Amino acid sequence: DGTGNLYTNVLDYLVNITRDGVLHTIAGVQISAFTEGCGDASKARLFPLALRTDAAGNLYVLNGADGRRVRLQRITPEGRIATIAGAGPNLFSGDGGPASEATFDRPSGVAVDATGRVYVADYGNNRIRRVDVNGTVRTIAGDGGSTYDQDAACVADRDEFLSHPQGVAVDRSGNVYSADSGKNRIRKIAANGAQSTVATGIKGVAVVGVDASGKLYAGDAAN
Repeated sequence: DGTGNLYTNVLDYLVNITRDGVLHTIAGVQISAFTEGCGDASKARLFPLALRTDAAGNLYVLNGADGRRVRLQRITPEGRIATIAGAGPNLFSGDGGPASEATFDRPSGVAVDATGRVYVADYGNNRIRRVDVNGTVRTIAGDGGSTYDQDAACVADRDEFLSHPQGVAVDRSGNVYSADSGKNRIRKIAANGAQSTVATGIKGVAVVGVDASGKLYAGDAAN
């Protein structure tokens, strides 16, 4: 986060490691049945797939604890948890409407920009989707490409189509970066909507990040 604390997932928990090395469990309980713990993060069932903090100290988590449903959840600094997107099983629906009613297919990366907009790498639907501050979800990259229920071989490929994006990051200027693993590249979606490829040959790129100075980092999984 902005003050140098580290957040990570340990099995069914989210753990905060402070700058002085102290560990704190901030969310998660080891039980078999899925629950949001009536909004208490310390009593919620978690299987965190990806997480990111925002400037206000909120933690955004892709939670796969509910079987075939992956939820985008927000945990406040006070320890309250709520689902903000991901209403049902792995499908593709909801663009232009409330994120709380939208569905994703195996989302695997999350990022937050300076204005509080949340970005999700919708792996199975080959898209980067954004949840605006008013709760509306929309596709910002990959629109027109194949979704979870389509054979990609039956859809004529175009350069702007994504293939299994696994990670997403956003810089201070609002540019979004996608770890486009199926095409071994990193795509940039500029703040004005223009798209370009900024790196290629990164085999199976699974994660992407950007630091405060604008330097871009990628996890080169296959190498």
